[in-house]
Amino acid sequence: MKILFDIVHPSDVFFFLRPIRALVARGHEVLACSRQKDDVCGLLDHFGVEHEPISNAANSRAGAAMELLLRDAAMVSAARNFRPHAMIGFGGVSIAHAGAALGIPSIAFFDRESAGAQTRLAFPAITKLFVPEGYAGDVPEKKTQRVAGVKALSYLHPDGFKADRAIAVENGFDPSRKNVFIKLGAVRTNQVAQKPGWSLEDLCAVVDRFRTDAKVHIWSDLGLPATLEKYAFTGAMSEVHHLLGHCDIYVGESATLAADAAVLGVRSVHAGHEVLGYIEDLAEANLVSSRGHEPSLGLMELVEHQMARSDEAVKADWSSYVPSKPDWSKTVLDCLAPYAPVQRGLAKPKFRQAG
Repeated sequence: MKILFDIVHPSDVFFFLRPIRALVARGHEVLACSRQKDDVCGLLDHFGVEHEPISNAANSRAGAAMELLLRDAAMVSAARNFRPHAMIGFGGVSIAHAGAALGIPSIAFFDRESAGAQTRLAFPAITKLFVPEGYAGDVPEKKTQRVAGVKALSYLHPDGFKADRAIAVENGFDPSRKNVFIKLGAVRTNQVAQKPGWSLEDLCAVVDRFRTDAKVHIWSDLGLPATLEKYAFTGAMSEVHHLLGHCDIYVGESATLAADAAVLGVRSVHAGHEVLGYIEDLAEANLVSSRGHEPSLGLMELVEHQMARSDEAVKADWSSYVPSKPDWSKTVLDCLAPYAPVQRGLAKPKFRQAG
């Protein structure tokens, strides 16, 4: 079987890493079409995944529109040359378009209701769509399958990942005291539309709460004021989950990392402004405190609510949720299985010319 992976964000690398490794181990052919954005290519290189960069991320609406056109064209070319039996991605805009042009099945996973432009571009042309059970956006129901849990269960499911204390120490963990992980950076929707982030007062309030008795790790996409630079996370992005998994609490704007922390059994506060179905699902399970779920509470009230929970309570809530949910890496592999040539009765995938 030949599978093309559309890798456009760092989180996509983590999401598809275990499925890619499993396919390669079974003798299947894989092509990862990457994107020059943040550390996408660096992560793929670190994990030993061969890839072909086919576009560069833009930082404006006009640039994003141009990138989409260029990436679509590059994806058509890559797919025509590689001749995959199926293409898969998270979001899946370019594979949806290339798949429609070439007659190749396209599969997308998605979980962000706020990315309206992305869904309008991808969903009509995608062959099969997978979303979390808690996803509240509009979907093409006939070709959509809902999956229990959250996407972090592809790369942080306990069957496939265990936070390593030694690696955590190498990346800044201090075993002699509490550790707090903070993630900052403007929330981006559809890659370019920025939403308001934390105020400096918010950040300082969280740091002040923990600075005397905890090691504070701040991962910021936008840099830090000079007075807070000593708290900057200086570890490797590829190892961040080993550190996060040994922290006492996560507080940040990133919903992805809030869910990651919850799946790792770490107290979690999503302090962003988006209301997301999968965060609501985790909040209902008492694994995340969220501004969207509890709008009447301020940031520090959410932090104190999480810190008031005992380790036993955190473990009990985790035990009620995570082990009962599927390993999403297996879901990825299962959704690809029907496209194997032996299943379809084909020696090669069918193609039609674009245009």
